[in-house]
Amino acid sequence: GVIAEEIIKNKIPVVFIDTQDEYSKLVTALGGNVKRPGKDFTIRISSLTDNELLTLLPTATTELQRDIASLAFSQLQIQKTADGLANFSIDELLDMMNVVGSDLTNRRDSIKMAINRVRSLKRNPIFGSGIDKADWLKLMMPCLAIDCKRLVSSQLQSIATAVLRELQILRLNSHIPPYVAVVDEAHLFVPQGESSPCKQIIREGVRIGRHHGICMVLMTQSPVDIDKSVIRQCNTRLVFALEPDQLDAIRGVKADASEEMLRALPKMPRGTCLLSGTYESVKHTIPVKIRERQTKDSEGGQTPDIFQEMEEKWSLELDDEF
Repeated sequence: GVIAEEIIKNKIPVVFIDTQDEYSKLVTALGGNVKRPGKDFTIRISSLTDNELLTLLPTATTELQRDIASLAFSQLQIQKTADGLANFSIDELLDMMNVVGSDLTNRRDSIKMAINRVRSLKRNPIFGSGIDKADWLKLMMPCLAIDCKRLVSSQLQSIATAVLRELQILRLNSHIPPYVAVVDEAHLFVPQGESSPCKQIIREGVRIGRHHGICMVLMTQSPVDIDKSVIRQCNTRLVFALEPDQLDAIRGVKADASEEMLRALPKMPRGTCLLSGTYESVKHTIPVKIRERQTKDSEGGQTPDIFQEMEEKWSLELDDEF
């Protein structure tokens, strides 16, 4: 939040992939936009890759059905791409499957079944017309929070993948200014030892972003679960108080931070962290005190007072019932 405040002062837009609705208050207070996928925000199916599409299909989908969907998707990507950004709908994909299906099978019932498998995605509220490239700039200025709190895992992955890919393509083609993308709970998107739909686009953003005015901020409370190669490619790292097993997980990326510094972290005042990074950005690890947020009433993700709720809302009802 503090980093976002400083960046926005310099007129650089910040986009939050907000997994737990922790930044809505901040973004609203700063005059930004808060969008909720499936309600007032959608993504186009064309912002995914064919492999990402296939992971969303029902588990009963056969290899032939997947091949028909993949071929149709690839054909549309060729036909419907401008400035690196594909633009087609699920209905257009279904129509193309009907056209190319005969290239893979003579059985119309197999083609129809494949179409029905893909048609099931129309029931997913996160898919729709998406955001036109001309509208992204207005939407992301001065900041944008995409509230993903109520999404299931597959929806969360699709939203993050599509948004980060669209922003990257738009930036590479100079349609939007330099920006900062903040990915909360980053271990969900770039897990250690596992694949995920979002892993490739985040790796690209971390690896090439600085050459194109793209800044990726990855946040996690569980570094043991995040891909180590991604952490190593980050130029700057802020390490806050962690459990001993979590500290062990970052030994390879803690630069020259001593064991004594790491052990002392949990005992340091609130807001203290270790600042480290590559030799070009931060030559030596140093302790840093992060200031409090200046934006009033902007803290999100607060733990509810369950005792107060029980007393004010549930006690009388439960007494009557039980």
